[in-house]
Amino acid sequence: MIVVKKTMLPIKRSRVVIAKSNDLFVIEVSIEQTDDFDKYPPDGIKATFRILKSSGGVEENELVVLIDNHKPFDYHEHDKLPEEHNSRKRIGANNWQEAWQLFDLKVKEVIK
Repeated sequence: MIVVKKTMLPIKRSRVVIAKSNDLFVIEVSIEQTDDFDKYPPDGIKATFRILKSSGGVEENELVVLIDNHKPFDYHEHDKLPEEHNSRKRIGANNWQEAWQLFDLKVKEVIK
């Protein structure tokens, strides 16, 4: 018998990582249940995965990776950051768990 553990939402995680290049990155994951089933079909779950490059000072962090989900794009990456926030590319994820797996690959790619 296979037992599947149900993950309790919301999930809010944030961590700081120092890349081999000594650049400082903030990794953020936010997954929450909403009542907006129209904007976040089919289950109303809003997922946001971000990597920000930190200046280490009081200046604003630079958004370098953003994966999120909403209509009409489903799960997608803002693929031309930081220059162009409005460019999007579907990533082929069917749920937040698959999107998180793809995000983890992006994290490894950025901080290598």
